[in-house]
Amino acid sequence: MSKFTPASKRRCRCKTEFPLQLWLKSKVSDRLRSALEAQMATSAEAKLTDGFHLLAEALKLNGLDTIFGLPGIPITDFLRLAQADGMRVISFRHEQNAGHAAAAAGFLTQKPGICMTVSAPGFLNGLTALANATTNCFPMIMISGSSEREIVDLQQGDYEEMDQMAAAKPFCKASFRVLHVEDIGIGVARAIRAAVSGRPGGVYLDLPAKVFAQSMEAEAGRRSLVQVVDAAPRQIPSSESVERALGLLKNAKKPLILLGKGAAYAQADADIRALIEKTGIPYLPMSMAKGLLPDTHQQSAAAARSLVLQQADVVLLIGARLNWLLSHGKGKTWGKPGSQRFIQIDISPTEIDSNVAIAAPVIGDIGSCVSALLVGIGNKWTAPAADWIDAISKRREANLTKMAATLLKNPSPMTFHSALGVIRDIVKARPDAIVVNEGANTLDFARSVVDMYEPRRRLDVGTWGVMGIGMGYAIGAAVTTGKPVIAIEGDSAFGFSGMEVETICRYNLPVCIVIFNNGGVYKGTDTNVSGHSDVAPTVFVKGARYDKMMEAFGGVGVHATTREELMRAMKEAIASGKPTLINAVIDENDGTESGRIGNLNPQSATYFPAMALTRLARVARHCCPLEAAVVPQIGQRVQTLVAKFTATPETLALRPQRVALLGGRATVQAWEAILAEAGIDVACDATDIDISATAAACDAVFVDLTSGGALDQVMLALTEATAAAITPTVVAVLQLDIPLDSAPGHPLFCTWTSPGGQRLKSWTQAVDILGRGAASLGWRSVVLHLLSDREKERTVVFQRCAASGLVRMMARVLEPDFK
Repeated sequence: MSKFTPASKRRCRCKTEFPLQLWLKSKVSDRLRSALEAQMATSAEAKLTDGFHLLAEALKLNGLDTIFGLPGIPITDFLRLAQADGMRVISFRHEQNAGHAAAAAGFLTQKPGICMTVSAPGFLNGLTALANATTNCFPMIMISGSSEREIVDLQQGDYEEMDQMAAAKPFCKASFRVLHVEDIGIGVARAIRAAVSGRPGGVYLDLPAKVFAQSMEAEAGRRSLVQVVDAAPRQIPSSESVERALGLLKNAKKPLILLGKGAAYAQADADIRALIEKTGIPYLPMSMAKGLLPDTHQQSAAAARSLVLQQADVVLLIGARLNWLLSHGKGKTWGKPGSQRFIQIDISPTEIDSNVAIAAPVIGDIGSCVSALLVGIGNKWTAPAADWIDAISKRREANLTKMAATLLKNPSPMTFHSALGVIRDIVKARPDAIVVNEGANTLDFARSVVDMYEPRRRLDVGTWGVMGIGMGYAIGAAVTTGKPVIAIEGDSAFGFSGMEVETICRYNLPVCIVIFNNGGVYKGTDTNVSGHSDVAPTVFVKGARYDKMMEAFGGVGVHATTREELMRAMKEAIASGKPTLINAVIDENDGTESGRIGNLNPQSATYFPAMALTRLARVARHCCPLEAAVVPQIGQRVQTLVAKFTATPETLALRPQRVALLGGRATVQAWEAILAEAGIDVACDATDIDISATAAACDAVFVDLTSGGALDQVMLALTEATAAAITPTVVAVLQLDIPLDSAPGHPLFCTWTSPGGQRLKSWTQAVDILGRGAASLGWRSVVLHLLSDREKERTVVFQRCAASGLVRMMARVLEPDFK
């Protein structure tokens, strides 16, 4: 065995130790040597970096300087360090709201918003926002700390153990995990490119706890970072696809341009406006595309939505998908099958033909595609036919006039429309303000009432229709833009994220929250029919004071019961920029079940279609023989059922050719199938936003109220039809199916108002209004069916029906299967 000599040892040290260290050992006192060695150790440490610093530097290098998150294990120190390093860190009370804020920032800036969460439960809290961002095509990166892989994979029970990457994959566009500190730069770069390239979306980046503390040489760490170049490159459409689209547009008799939120995200505002104005084609904006051109623009067809969707022969989709929001491009909303041809601009080829055939797909980014169309259009484009433009203008002006009259009303307590009329005026005075909107009725009415004037100034529930985006979107918009934010919130929707008012106050953000407080989900009048002391599932605390929440955290709280109080409070909030919450008291009777999408709300099995048909037959059996009863002939199956119950040929009305159909989801589907078998065209159903206008083109309106959940929207539609002087010849109001002794608490008397704005207080008042409508509009008949086992009440309604000129039908007893 060989041994080192002392000389050889010294030579070895010369190769492995700094000369200064050798010199210190021989020349400097022990005390001085210790001091200098400590200084050198500090200098050596300064040349190292770790995961905390590299993550912050990777984000900053790519222009991502704001983090929305919630501190906790293992990211607390990272958030402290990021803030100290010049990044803005907005700390929330719940990760879901932080995620929504990041998504809103992504939509507004075209850069991925950054959300930071803790592991497991915190990650899961943020997952809803990640999935929502992906569905809405908003670029966002959710970065979560996680447990160590070697423990998770062996399922050894680590702190908040979860395979987060596996959980995230189905809900995001891409997911990545970084296991080594030197890969942080690559991980961030890949996440950025995935989030913004092609169709934008949510991306998940998983960072196990130990990665944050891993260290490496500082210079090598700096070199490991990646500055992403051209993350979302332009995708130029083919010349053939552009020529095909232009050819289709040129030959269109009734063209329409439909703008989706993708058009707003694209920030091709000038070219989109030029395309619309140079062609003269009317356009219809989806809710988050409002403001690309001012809603008051003369080519806007928003106030004639039903007409243009049903009658347009060529539709150019820009940043819009034919999903449920557009009835999948088919069905009653779109008129007769095959009557439209679609041009679709989309960056993803797989989106094409997803619901209906697309005649002219144009694949590329929206800016490039619109620019190419503009070049092809030139300066000699022939404007659409005058009769098409005139028809839209006439319908638009009629509906806007009707809306204006509604907004001028000043009821007490306020209604959705009267309160929204105030917000409409506020936004008109401050067109740069950003509107955030969620709720059921609050959302549905605000979309049509509150005009937008600038692009990307409206954020709402989007493609998923998810509640809970309100405070997150509001904070994200305020932090990103510095503009005033007006959050129009239903009281139910506000509950999902309401605690973030503390966050708004903590960062002193210019957010004015207006809560439409009608005391419940949809409305505050539901009752517990069991007789138990618990309130109904949809009812909240009466007289709730949400304004006190804001005051508790140092913001401004206002309790507004009139339009004047609401106007004053909003003006002060916008002028001051102070966090403000206005508790706007809305009539608890105002509102409809599930807003405008009640048809999506499943009904009880007792209201299945077969039951509806059986009940119709029983109505016919009990028809009073002394009156000229009119029962719509709606197909052989119904005729057979009617025949079973001794109906006579005299009870069958003239066969209608085109009907508007209103009712709950199950019954609407049943009627639609039966009418189709009978060769009768169905123009629209309860999902149609402009039902009264559509009914004008029909010779019958069938209303099936076998489902109580559809009462509100159907009665609203009938009231609108009356106000608009629609003249169908037959209106069949079938089966209200509500025992009279339960009437005072039923939604009918809480939501359906007479033309004068007074709430219904009795069945007889309802009959009077129907009678006046029938008389003034020339309806051939109104068939009214009530169920009650109380002879006195039936007699009263019979008498009132006769006085009103209505056909009267009533079951003699409340039969068991009706209960």
